[in-house]
Amino acid sequence: MSSPMLRFAVTVAALTLALPSLALAQESNLVGTYRCEGVSPGGSPYRTVVEITKDEETYELRWRSAQGTAVGIGIVRGDVLAVSYFTGANMGVVLYRIEKGPKLTGEWSVFGADGHRYPETLTKLGVDARGPDVDELPVAAAP
Repeated sequence: MSSPMLRFAVTVAALTLALPSLALAQESNLVGTYRCEGVSPGGSPYRTVVEITKDEETYELRWRSAQGTAVGIGIVRGDVLAVSYFTGANMGVVLYRIEKGPKLTGEWSVFGADGHRYPETLTKLGVDARGPDVDELPVAAAP
């Protein structure tokens, strides 16, 4: 094997071995407080706060709003966080793509939404940021 081919093969092997640890590093950054912005089934925008914690191989999410709290459980596969959630009155699903920041962009739906999906973005608040008080956020409806 020529030297350039050997270097290429070693590089590919090293990247292949490093990918799982890179995914784990990205995944561990999900824990924290997020600003949540989305669109409700009625078409109005909403803002709320989401707390993400980790429990072994799963994630627990809590959406806090003036209307109450929704709770969810999720798993990560690659760059996707899949979550099922419960509000007390409804249950639904949300699928987020994990982006740098981290920022999670996704779509959600709930029973009774007539098969429609709605956009939602979570943007992680800084480590030193206390985060906005729920009362400071204009909230139309939380998922």
